[in-house]
Amino acid sequence: MASECNRPGKDALRERLYELMNDEDRLVATKRREALEVGTAFLGVDRGRITRVAGDDTLEIVASVGPAADALGEGAKIDRETAHCRRPIETGSTVAFTDVGVEDPAAGRNAGRYLGVPITVHGETYGTVCFFDDDPEAEPFETVEKLFAELVARLLGREIEANEYEETIDEAGRARERSEQKHRTLLETAPNGIVLADVDTGEITSVNERMTELVGRSREELEGMRVFGLHPAEERQRYAELFARAGGRERRSRFDDGDQLHVERADGTKLPVEISANTVELGDRTIIQGVFRDITDQRRRERELERNQRFLERTQEAVDLGGWEIDATTGALRCTDEIHRIYGLPVDEELTLETALALFHPDDADRVGEAYGRLVTEAEPFDVEARLIAADGQRRWVRVIGGPTYEDDGETVASFRGVTKDITERREREADLRMKNRAVEEASLGIFIAERADAGGRLTYVNEEFEQLTGYEAAAVEGRPSSVLEDGAVDGEISTEIAAALDGGGARERRLLLRRTDGTSFWGELTVTPVGSGADAADHCVGFLRDITPVKRRERLIDVLDRVLRHNIRNDMNVIGGYASTIADRADGELARMGEQIETTASALTALSEKARTLEETMATPTTPEVRDVTADVRAAVERLRADYPATEFVVDVPKECRAVGTDRLERALYELGDNAAKHAGGAPVVVTVDRTDDRVDIEVSDAGPGLSEQEQRVIESGRETPLEHGQGLGLWLVNWIVTGTGGDLAVDADDGTTVTVTLHAGADAPEAVPAEYYRQAALGTRAD
Repeated sequence: MASECNRPGKDALRERLYELMNDEDRLVATKRREALEVGTAFLGVDRGRITRVAGDDTLEIVASVGPAADALGEGAKIDRETAHCRRPIETGSTVAFTDVGVEDPAAGRNAGRYLGVPITVHGETYGTVCFFDDDPEAEPFETVEKLFAELVARLLGREIEANEYEETIDEAGRARERSEQKHRTLLETAPNGIVLADVDTGEITSVNERMTELVGRSREELEGMRVFGLHPAEERQRYAELFARAGGRERRSRFDDGDQLHVERADGTKLPVEISANTVELGDRTIIQGVFRDITDQRRRERELERNQRFLERTQEAVDLGGWEIDATTGALRCTDEIHRIYGLPVDEELTLETALALFHPDDADRVGEAYGRLVTEAEPFDVEARLIAADGQRRWVRVIGGPTYEDDGETVASFRGVTKDITERREREADLRMKNRAVEEASLGIFIAERADAGGRLTYVNEEFEQLTGYEAAAVEGRPSSVLEDGAVDGEISTEIAAALDGGGARERRLLLRRTDGTSFWGELTVTPVGSGADAADHCVGFLRDITPVKRRERLIDVLDRVLRHNIRNDMNVIGGYASTIADRADGELARMGEQIETTASALTALSEKARTLEETMATPTTPEVRDVTADVRAAVERLRADYPATEFVVDVPKECRAVGTDRLERALYELGDNAAKHAGGAPVVVTVDRTDDRVDIEVSDAGPGLSEQEQRVIESGRETPLEHGQGLGLWLVNWIVTGTGGDLAVDADDGTTVTVTLHAGADAPEAVPAEYYRQAALGTRAD
C-alpha cells in the first residue's frame, strides 16, 4: 500500500477535489457524487456513500457510487443499528475496519474493509461519508488515506453549511457569502501557503495556517504586514519590480538572472519558494491572492541531480567515455560533452549522426555505418572498434556500443542509446606489447619467466631461443616447476638461482656449464632478475641465458697463453739478461755496448710482463666506486714517485681535502701518469694539481717533456690499441680503465709538453660496482666505449 499511496496521480486527485468543490456552477448533488468518485479512486475501493441522520434509529443515503448504487441508492433508508456508519456517528471520529465479514445494509453485501468519517455541519453531526469494498485480503487503510477521507468529509460539511446558509439570504448575499466561504475553505485546506492582501496597499489581510508554518510567524504578526515584507529586506525592491513587470499568474521560483526566490522566516533564515499571485473578486472586493510553495525538497533534489551530473561528466572525462542517444521518431542525436571532445568538436557545436559517421577512417566508415543502420532499422545491438579522424585532426581509436531502448509495452522502440569510448591508449599499448612480444620471441638469447610457487619457482614462459639452447620445448616446461630443468638436461643450478631470486636474493649472475637434452654441453651466462613489489620476496623473475662457449674458450686460451708467455718471458729474460751482463763486463767496445743493450731490453720485457700481471689482477677484481678524499690518493702516488725518481722534482698543488667519486685504484692510475711524465720530462719538474668546480674534480699531471706520442694519446683517451701496437703503453691502458671504470674521463693536451687531465664526478652518489666483465671485455676488444 505504501507504493500505492505515493504513486503519481494522488496529487492530481487532491487538486481535482478542491476544483470541483470550488465550482460555483456545479449542483450540490453533482458535487457529492463526484467527491465520492474522487475518494474511491484515491483509496482504491469501488464503493462510496454519503449518509444523513434521519432520526434516532434511521440513516438516509443522500449520495452513492459503485456497484451497489442501484440496489440501495439515493433516498434509501437503513437501520442505523445494523449499519457500520453508526460507529463514526457514535464516536465522532474516523473509523476503519478490515475483513469485516458482517453484512452491511449500506453496502448491500459483506464488506471486506470499511472507512467512515463523520460529517459535521454547524457543530452537529450531519451524517457520514464512507468508502468500502468486499476484498477480504485487502491491506488496511494507511494514515494518508484516512486523512484524505477526513478532507472529503470536511469539504462536504462546509459545502452543506454554505448551501443551507444560501437559502436564508438574498441572491446577491448568497453569492458573496458563498464565494468568501469557499475561499476560506480553500485557504485553510490548501497544502501551500496562501496570503490575501489589499490590492491598493499591499497590506496582508488574511493568511492560512500553512503560511504561518512556512515563515514561522503567527497570524497576528502577518496580518497587517506589507506583502513584500515577507522577503529579505535587501531584495524587496527586486521582488516588487519582478511582479510589476511580469505579473503574478506565472509560477516563478527564480529571478530573471537565475537567483532563487525566498521568503524570510522569523529566525532570519531564508526559505526557497515558488510564488504565484493573482487578483480575486470576493463579492464587491478585489484582493491579491499569493500562493507560496516550499520547494526546499525540490531544490535539494535539483542540487543532488546537478552533483550527479557533474560527477557523471567528470567520470566520463576520466575514463574517456561519452554517451549518446538517437530519437527513434525524429532521428535527432543527443550526446554528452565527452562525445564532442572525442570527436574533436566544440561542446556547443551541433553533432548529427551523419557528421559523426563522416569522421571515421575511410577503411572503417562503411563497417560503422552498417552497424548503425542495422541498429536503427532492425534494433540490432552492436559493438565495434574503429579508427576516427577527429575534427581537430587527432587520430583516435574508439569503441562504440549501441542498442535499442523500449517503451513501457516492451515492444515499441523509444530510442537508440550507446556509449563511445576513446581506446587509443589501449590500442597503442597492445601494439607496443605485440612489438615487445615479437622482440622477445626473436631475441638472440634465451629468455624465461618464472613465478613464485610452493617449491621454488614455476616456469610460465620460455622463448624460442631458450628452446634452441637447452633442447627443451616450451610445452614441456611451461607450467611446471623450475626443477624440471634438473632432469639430466640442464644443470640444476638454474633452478637454484631462480629460487634464490624469488626469495629476495636480488639479481643473480652466473656462468654455468650446462647440458642440453641431447647430452651436449655448452657454457651459458645466466642472469635472473626478480620482479615484484615485495621488499623481501618477488612474485616473478625473468631470466636471460646466453651461449658464451666461444668466449669462454677464448678466455681459457688467453689464460693459458698468458701464463706460459709470462712465465717464459720472466725466466728466459732473466737468463738473457744474465748473459748480456756477463758479455758487457768481459767485452770491450762495440760488443760491450751490444751486451748492455741486450740487458736493457731484457729488463724492459721483464717489467712489461710484471705490468701485464698487475693489469690482469686489476681486471679480475671488481671495484666499487665511492665518494672519497682524492687528495690523499694524489699525495700517496707522489710519495711513491719521489722514492722511485729522486732526481725529479714533483710540484704538488692540492687543497687540504677534496672529495670525488673514485676507488682505491685511483692512486695506481695517478702513479702511472706520474711515472710516464717523469720518464719523458727530461729533468724538468712534474706538476700535479687538483681543482674542483660544482660538479667535477680535475686532477692534472703536467711535464715539459717532448710530449706523448699519438699512440700513447689514443691509449689514454680511448683505451684501445691496434693489433700491431699491443704490448706498448700497458700502464696507460690501466689508467684509462681505472678512471673510466668510476664514470670519470681523461683528456690529453700535448701541444706544449704534456698535460693529462683526470676528471671525476664531485659530490655525487657512487655508481654501481664495476664488474670484472668490464675489464674482460676491454682486454678482448669487445667493450663499447
